[in-house]
Amino acid sequence: MQLIIAEGPERMAAGEIGGLWRVPLRGTALLAAASILLGAGAAYCMGYALLSGGTNAWARALGWSAGAVLPWFLMFEAVKRVEARRGAPLGWRSLAVLLAATALVSLGIEEAVDRLIWGSATAPLPLQMLRRVPALLLLGVLLLLRRGEQRPDMTAARTASDAEAVGLRYARAADNYVELHYSGHMRMERETLARLEARLSGRGFVRVHRSILVHPRWVCRIEPGRAPTLLLDDGTRLPTGSRYRETLRHFVP
Repeated sequence: MQLIIAEGPERMAAGEIGGLWRVPLRGTALLAAASILLGAGAAYCMGYALLSGGTNAWARALGWSAGAVLPWFLMFEAVKRVEARRGAPLGWRSLAVLLAATALVSLGIEEAVDRLIWGSATAPLPLQMLRRVPALLLLGVLLLLRRGEQRPDMTAARTASDAEAVGLRYARAADNYVELHYSGHMRMERETLARLEARLSGRGFVRVHRSILVHPRWVCRIEPGRAPTLLLDDGTRLPTGSRYRETLRHFVP
């Protein structure tokens, strides 16, 4: 396959959005996700109030969303972060404690908002607890799905020869995990990029960035600039780092 050096101005590499529910959100992404969930929860509360003939109050709706939605989202993000740092899933007892604590925080926030706005609680405690069941069940399903993905995958790239056989295109570091990108799908593995690079030694994979490892067979073009970009055959663009500039010779015909 002949590689073509693209002409024209430098093009910024587009980072892929993938595995958002697996990898901890940070900074702007975390704030944006929390804001979207807060707004969605408030809109649901407003809609429910309108349909049931209740009071149409945004302050009440936002307060309900802050108590009934945000704590569960933040708990899920906390679990992702802790497990990424530990390099292992949390135990069931720890998860049960976190779920119970989150439920108490959720009830406390709603109670505080109700008393601040209305002067007293607007729903009896049993009803407030019942309202937490859907969020609790949804969070439980997400945690189970994460736990399932963290089990060993016999078809995954556990050895260098396996990685080549199943068509691994490139790998990207994500905290204590690596994203393994294949044709049409991506999966996470608890591994460092350095150890993965060592495992793939001799199979043709090249480090082009401190967080990216790629196989030259999938690269169809180098887009020049102060920080050249690799264009893969499926349209994915990968940035390159100045420390790894010499490795670009692997992509020269």
